This record gives sequence, C-alpha cells and structure tokens, in this order.
Amino acid sequence: EFQFQTGNLNFSSTSYASGSLVVAGAQAIYKGVGTINGVAGFSFMVSAIDGQVSGGGGVDKFRIKIWNTASSVAVYDNNLGLDENGIPTTVLGGGSIMIHQVATKKAAVRLEPVITVNELDIKVLNNPSLGGSPFRLQLKSNDRNTAISLRVVDGSGKPVETRQGLSHGSQIEMGGNYIQGLYFVEVMQGNQRKMLKLVKQ
Repeated sequence: EFQFQTGNLNFSSTSYASGSLVVAGAQAIYKGVGTINGVAGFSFMVSAIDGQVSGGGGVDKFRIKIWNTASSVAVYDNNLGLDENGIPTTVLGGGSIMIHQVATKKAAVRLEPVITVNELDIKVLNNPSLGGSPFRLQLKSNDRNTAISLRVVDGSGKPVETRQGLSHGSQIEMGGNYIQGLYFVEVMQGNQRKMLKLVKQ
C-alpha cells in the first residue's frame, strides 16, 4: 500500500504480476495491479535498491510508479522520466529494504521490504467518506508505551470528538454520523503531533 496524502492518493495493490520479479545485484523490480482510492484499473512498478548488497552504494533507495492501465498515463512516479530499469534516486526516509537470496534447487530470490515506523503516523483507509460510512483510521508509532489520543474538530474549529488510550496498531472507526463537510484530526503522543484532513460527502 502506498499513500500520498498531499495528492489525496491511496494506492492499494490487489495482485502481483507472476514472474515479474527481476533481481540484478542490489536492485529488485516487480510489477502488479491495484486500486486508487478504491477504484480499479491501475498498474504499478516498484524498484528498490538494497544499499547493503554489493553495488548498492550503502544507501537504500526506492521508486514506485503508478499508471492508468488502459491509457498508460502515469498517475504517480517519484522518479519521473527515469527508465523503468534505471536506478532509483529517492533515498528511503525510514525503515530498510532487504533483498534475500533463497537457497533452493532452482535459483530464486525474494524481495522483502522491511518498513520500520520511526515516528507517529496515521493512515486513513477511506477519505473522503460517503454517507453514513465511518472513516477507518490506523495508528502507527515506534513508541509502544505512551498512549495516543486524537481530537476531531469541524471546519469552523468546533470540537466534534475525542479518543484517548490508543496505541500503535489501533484500528479506529469514527464519523459515521458526521454531517457533510471538512474535519481536522489532531493525533497526539507525547511531544509528537500529526494533523489530518477528512472530507465527509
């Protein structure tokens, strides 16, 4: 799953293209299809560099390209203009990428992105939310001891809802009864703060 909040883009892969995984030294590439904000008809390619493998340069790098399957028009590409087989240039901001060689009778490889959460984060699985459907949120944090709380206000700043005693991995459903409009969620854990905009349609 890939979320680009600035562009209100939430991509979820639905299947991996069998046989598309190609590993060459420190680089692995694979492809598949998925949905954007719940709408099908999109393809993706992931290219990753394991910086710890010989030739990887000591730094993990990552590229994801998403395009409309029917028109081939790119929807998102963090290395726009780069050939699909080119070396990604975006340095991974957190976590790590590891390419493993699997010892079997036939040569095989496995790409295993290991993502480590380095700070408080919140992911919305459906935004905007339609009608009486609740927003579905997921909380992530590297701090497993400090409780997480959240506060929701409407577009005018009026308090709507609060939740307390939450933790890493919490799945939250909220807002099924919200009226149409704009809402802001502030998530707090210790000194960390995250703000999120929700749209109710």
